[in-house]
Amino acid sequence: MAWDLATTRVTALALSPGFLRSEAMLENFGVTEANWRDGAKRDPDFAASETPRYVGRAVAALAADPEVRAKAGGAYFAADLAEEYGFTDIDGSQPHFWKSVLARLEPELAGETDLSPWARLHAAGRYQKLHLSPEHAVEARALAARLGWKRLGAGLQPVGGLAPAPKA
Repeated sequence: MAWDLATTRVTALALSPGFLRSEAMLENFGVTEANWRDGAKRDPDFAASETPRYVGRAVAALAADPEVRAKAGGAYFAADLAEEYGFTDIDGSQPHFWKSVLARLEPELAGETDLSPWARLHAAGRYQKLHLSPEHAVEARALAARLGWKRLGAGLQPVGGLAPAPKA
């Protein structure tokens, strides 16, 4: 779509929230917006959740950016845009789901034991987020190896394939 709109004044990009703390999720966790942090007792990932207003503020920041065309065709998380543009969620925080997950995931990835189901799920999600990014090819290959993925189709492999990156 970004290509189709390149000659117009419209910028097409993808925007995603992290762990969205919607009304449905609050209900699922048995909490309200007033006591939502209690949900993290059930799932620690919920501590890095964000309100729908956070992604709304990302939309507003993008709309106000006179250089937004530079982002055409890209995919962005609200949390990354919050860091770039300086907006916060309604409680004044800047929750970042993936940074929170990576902090918990890294020790398991560095270990030699089998990954827990939680770690496998999030390592696979991380892989999916970055496997086509040249600047993350080494990390993607390491994730694929740690997950035991040896026979991925061409479009699912990290940039440069599953072989180790050549040394420069």
